[in-house]
Amino acid sequence: GVVVEADQGARIRDGRIETPRVLSKDDIARALAWRTGMIAFEGATLAEAADAFARYSLVPIHIADASAGRRRVSGLFKADDPVGFARAIAITSGLDVAETEQGVTLSTPNG
Repeated sequence: GVVVEADQGARIRDGRIETPRVLSKDDIARALAWRTGMIAFEGATLAEAADAFARYSLVPIHIADASAGRRRVSGLFKADDPVGFARAIAITSGLDVAETEQGVTLSTPNG
C-alpha cells in the first residue's frame, strides 16, 4: 500500500494511486477552503472551476465555447456565489456573461 503523511497529498488516476507529494501550506489552504464556504483556484481552467461550483450551488455555470473553458483562473471565491464568480471572471478575463433562469453563461466575445 501507499502511505500518505500529514503534509502530503496523492491523486488516484485510472484506479492507481500516484506517488505522494509534499503539499505547501498554500496547497493545504486551497484544499480546505470549502470548510469556510470558499473555493480556491490556482491556475484551474474555467471549465474545472465551473465543475467545482456545481458541487456547492444549484445555479450552474455554463461555458459557451472551448476558448472560454480553457481560460485560467486563480483566486478565492465564495462557494455559494457562482454568479459573483462569473461576473468577476468576465471582468478580469474579457469574457461575456449572461444571466438567465437556467444559470449563468460565460463566453468569448464574438465566439
